[in-house]
Amino acid sequence: MRVVRPLAVIALAGTGLSGLAACGSDPEPAKGASAPAASAPASAAVALQSLPVEEIVARTRAAGEQLMSTTYTVSMPGHPEGALTGTFAGDSVRGCRGGYRNEGKGSAEILRTNAEAWLKPDADLVKAAPEIAPAAAAGKWIRLPADNYNNPKSFVSFCDLGMAVQKQVGLNTDGTVGRNLAKAGTRQVGGVAAVLVTMTDEDGTPVTYAIATEGSPRVLSADSGPGQMVLTFTGFDQKVETALPPAGQVFQG
Repeated sequence: MRVVRPLAVIALAGTGLSGLAACGSDPEPAKGASAPAASAPASAAVALQSLPVEEIVARTRAAGEQLMSTTYTVSMPGHPEGALTGTFAGDSVRGCRGGYRNEGKGSAEILRTNAEAWLKPDADLVKAAPEIAPAAAAGKWIRLPADNYNNPKSFVSFCDLGMAVQKQVGLNTDGTVGRNLAKAGTRQVGGVAAVLVTMTDEDGTPVTYAIATEGSPRVLSADSGPGQMVLTFTGFDQKVETALPPAGQVFQG
């Protein structure tokens, strides 16, 4: 499944993890994937890691559909325009707040409500990418055009990635199950026990998911190998602060 592809300064193209999410859209029902039984919630006594891999990912997707919010960090050390890192909190009503830094390019904060999207670039970013905003806008919030709200090529696409991954574990863009879907042992992620699930997406990219075996089966991390993209998740079901910027912090140019 193809990951978001924002503007060139933070473009994610060519970084792998295409199997993780088609941000801003929900996949078709998985073809050939088993659905979680209504009588067998993720908290059932049977240990998650002992279930067939198809059941593990089905339960994880079902838990993702019920998720109210999550926070994730992204690390892309091999990004062609310089290492990219970021943290974003997004919720089920598409509220979002976060930010990213592109090494050698600068950084920006992002805010999205249910009706508006905003960007606050720093001085380095507007200098390296003047097409984003004029120099005078550095350190100020800029209201983005309406087409940025759902446009998969915009910066705002980062807002959708976290929630999308939680809902699309093990699936390709068209909703089919990824190739070579398998369990790959267990490990601790942030002090939480997790079962590892691996797959190969339609682009041939290997993907590894770490899924919590305690409580709800949340995706704790997802990656496509060293130097590509690693996502780490926290803050499940926590409130996302989306208050609009004060007038004094808004660029008026």
